[in-house]
Amino acid sequence: MIIEMGKNIRNDIGLDVVSNIEKAVAGRLSLEKNTKANVFFLSTRKMKKLNWESRHIAATTDVLSFPLYNKKPYKPDVEGMIILGDIMIDPLVASKKAKKNMITKQEEIIFLVVHGLLHLCGFDHDTKNKEVRMNNMTERIIKDVRNAK
Repeated sequence: MIIEMGKNIRNDIGLDVVSNIEKAVAGRLSLEKNTKANVFFLSTRKMKKLNWESRHIAATTDVLSFPLYNKKPYKPDVEGMIILGDIMIDPLVASKKAKKNMITKQEEIIFLVVHGLLHLCGFDHDTKNKEVRMNNMTERIIKDVRNAK
C-alpha cells in the first residue's frame, strides 16, 4: 500500500509513521502493494466548503473521505495502480481535537488517516454494528502502528 501525502502532512507525522500506517493497513486489510490513497490537509475554509458540497453540512469537519469504489474488487488503473480515493484533513480541527482528547497532534492525525483509509476500504459507522467493527479495526491498526516504532 502507498499513501501519497502532501508535504505538510509528511512533515507533521513523519515518513516513518506514514510507512508504518501503510504496512499496518495493508496487513490488516490484505491490500495489494499497488494500492494507493491520497491524503491532503485543507484549510478550514476549504474543508467547510467541501463538507457543504459533499454532505450539505455547513461546518468544517476533521476528516472527509472520497472513495473511488463502493466495494471490492478494486480495479487497477492503466498504470496498474489501485487508487482507493482521497482523504482530506483539517489540521486546525485535528489540533483542537488532539488538545481536547489530551493526545498529540501526531496521534490525532494518525487516527484521522486510518479512519479515512477505512472509509476508502468500505468501512462505515452509520449503524451501531458497523461503528463497533470500524472502531475495532481502527484500534488494531493504530496498535500495529505504535508497535512498529
